[in-house]
Amino acid sequence: MIWFYLGKTITGALTASAKSPGEVCEAVFYTAEWNIIHAQAKAARDQVAQAVKICPVNYNEAHVARAELAALAQ
Repeated sequence: MIWFYLGKTITGALTASAKSPGEVCEAVFYTAEWNIIHAQAKAARDQVAQAVKICPVNYNEAHVARAELAALAQ
């Protein structure tokens, strides 16, 4: 994730390098957060919706993704 936030890698590379469902969840969620911060509403909404679907329910990202999805719908 650090390389992504520094602009050294792209979203596809992040998810491709994920080794577990939890890592995929984190990659999708934090990419969505980056898109929210950078006013990329459509991409953020799509990625947050994906995070809601794929994140394990015991992950904090799953709970926050549901809240973000509700906020983005307004």
